[in-house]
Amino acid sequence: MNLTKKEKFSFGFGALGKDAICCFVGNFLMFYFTDVLFLAPAFVGTLFFVARIWDAINDPMMGLVVDNTHNRFGKFRTWLLVGTLLNAVVFFAMFNTFGLHGKALYIYVSIAYILYGMTYTIMDVPYWSWLPNLTNDPHERESVSVIPRFFASLAGFSIGVFGLSMINGMDKIFGNGDRTAGFRMVALVISILFVFTISVTIINVKEKVTEKAAEHTSFKQIINILFKNKSAAMINKPPSKNPILTHNQLIIFNSSACSMAGFNNEKKLADIIIPAPNAKKQSNNFFETFFYTLICQTV
Repeated sequence: MNLTKKEKFSFGFGALGKDAICCFVGNFLMFYFTDVLFLAPAFVGTLFFVARIWDAINDPMMGLVVDNTHNRFGKFRTWLLVGTLLNAVVFFAMFNTFGLHGKALYIYVSIAYILYGMTYTIMDVPYWSWLPNLTNDPHERESVSVIPRFFASLAGFSIGVFGLSMINGMDKIFGNGDRTAGFRMVALVISILFVFTISVTIINVKEKVTEKAAEHTSFKQIINILFKNKSAAMINKPPSKNPILTHNQLIIFNSSACSMAGFNNEKKLADIIIPAPNAKKQSNNFFETFFYTLICQTV
């Protein structure tokens, strides 16, 4: 099954908007909370910590929802559309205070940020899950995976370099110098860009069945896999029982990322650093490991 150039480009183009949102939040949200809204840094740090824990729970739950969705529009396209619209609205709302102050503002920010993470998951999980299902050809899958990574990098570069200038510029036009209007207007622009780029993906890329129907996995099975899987079990071991824990964790994580993205050489990558049981020597060089894992992330 061959993808057209239009389909490849359209799929990757969606990453421009979604990573623009992700990078804007990553680069500027804490600054916005602490230096613009003047929220307590301890509160903001705690909020971010709690949100990450909740993300670890709802990510696999969203995977189950996508896997069990069946309609003519397609399970990936359905949730990509729903997640994009919801996340765009929540993202824009997160940079609006609606005149709230004190405890009301703290409560509003907490709800908005948790909802942002949840709605981003609704969009992000089906997007990257769709990639391995675009084609059965592993080489074509590898070539497609480069395109969203390029647009994601472009989004990160643009937000990192021009983000603050855009905020200050918008604030001069629409605000009074406190940057709240600047953040609000930039969030609006990014939200519109986000919806547009994902719309291009949804409209131009048709969902195709590339794999045979597989047995559905329950949430209970996922929990069992987490604790019984050899790689996961190694991570769960105390450092004293696993002297090369840190450098092997890089291999496990990046090999998983490669597999999700359709890169079919993750086993070769792992064998470089984690030889077979009969191998004579085990590399313990962290930087050597890190170098080879970067290969996976850049192809």
